[in-house]
Amino acid sequence: MALPTKKLKLSFAILTLSFTTTDVRAANWTPHRAVYDLVSTKISKDQNFSKVDGRFAYEITGSACDGWSISYRFLTRYDNTQGPQSTFDSQSSSWENDAGSEFRLNYKSYNDGKIARDIKVDIAQDETSKKLLGKIKGEPPKDFELPSETVFPLFHQFKIIKAAQEGATIDTQTIYDGVEDDKAMRLVTFIGKNKDVPGPASNKEADVKFDKAVEGMKAYPVTMSYFNLGQNDNGQPIYQSSFKLFENGLVKSIEMDYLTHKLQASLFSFEPLPVEKCG
Repeated sequence: MALPTKKLKLSFAILTLSFTTTDVRAANWTPHRAVYDLVSTKISKDQNFSKVDGRFAYEITGSACDGWSISYRFLTRYDNTQGPQSTFDSQSSSWENDAGSEFRLNYKSYNDGKIARDIKVDIAQDETSKKLLGKIKGEPPKDFELPSETVFPLFHQFKIIKAAQEGATIDTQTIYDGVEDDKAMRLVTFIGKNKDVPGPASNKEADVKFDKAVEGMKAYPVTMSYFNLGQNDNGQPIYQSSFKLFENGLVKSIEMDYLTHKLQASLFSFEPLPVEKCG
């Protein structure tokens, strides 16, 4: 899966990788729909909430010919130490082409049921200058330009899987997901060695379907650390996520570290979707 937005986020410092579009999209991607339960595993003592839980729903469809569509909803509930429970609800639908040169996003977020943000983003590479030019349709509207090396979320994970298959251990990219308006981020990914995956963990329907979908696939433990552009990568990231990434893009569980608190996402339901054929 492509981890969507900083809420689930996701140039190798040691090894720089360069792929053609054909190389990158060689990943055996699996369209699917998945829902994850969210629960807090650690909260700093200085925070004004004592518990976080919620759900994260994710769906990816598409093909190398027509591009890839991703939709998600990330809903969290905060048990405040004083006052009533509060909620954060973010909803997103995006599309990016297989070449990594076009990206579209519709994003809304709500705090306690009230709209907090509502934006639309369109980005395309100019055919003449090759610059990545974007437009934000919202309040206020904005035109912007991204660094030429910027990649989009799904294209980034294509590259990470290809890198893992080739034995790379670290990667650094400039990534844009639209959540920070016109702001790209520096994403450092650490890749572990393929680990043998045990048999079905349980008879739970979601586990059985997931295990069948990844049967025979290699899995790589990865940690993705997000930094502001220009920030020293040796410093503390602003967000970090760790998970086991299968060769077909599937993820069963995720640990999300927001520095002030940590969340664990565990698979609740899983449904493989039909692969769209080209032509």
